[in-house]
Amino acid sequence: YDDLGSNSVIARIRSTGRVRTDDGGEANPVSIPLSGNAWTQAANETDVLFGEITFTEPAVCTNGFLAVQYFLDGEMVLQETYDGDPGATDTESFARQRPFAFEPGTAMPRRLEFRAWDDCDNGGENYVIENLALNVVAIR
Repeated sequence: YDDLGSNSVIARIRSTGRVRTDDGGEANPVSIPLSGNAWTQAANETDVLFGEITFTEPAVCTNGFLAVQYFLDGEMVLQETYDGDPGATDTESFARQRPFAFEPGTAMPRRLEFRAWDDCDNGGENYVIENLALNVVAIR
């Protein structure tokens, strides 16, 4: 990413509150409430995601991790996993694999959603997503 050309932040997506993963697992992920998660991608731009996530790991999470799924326009495009120190709050890079939407050829309305779940073995061993912040950068 040394030379991204002409680019700018076109959407600033933020979580609007804390979210607990509950005990639903992968079959029943929780939605992360967001603001700023809809924008229009210009015909000639590639949109790339950059961000960070702050989460608190339960004091005990037997054999587990936190998973966050990315949905662009209703289609899951990526899943990332996180694992911190028991009982601690950690901030890590979010969208580490740099998901992107290639230039569509015509202006395209976009919507990004996130769902989270944990893989802890026992009930009550839940992660809390404290904050999620993501920028969509348009490369032209």
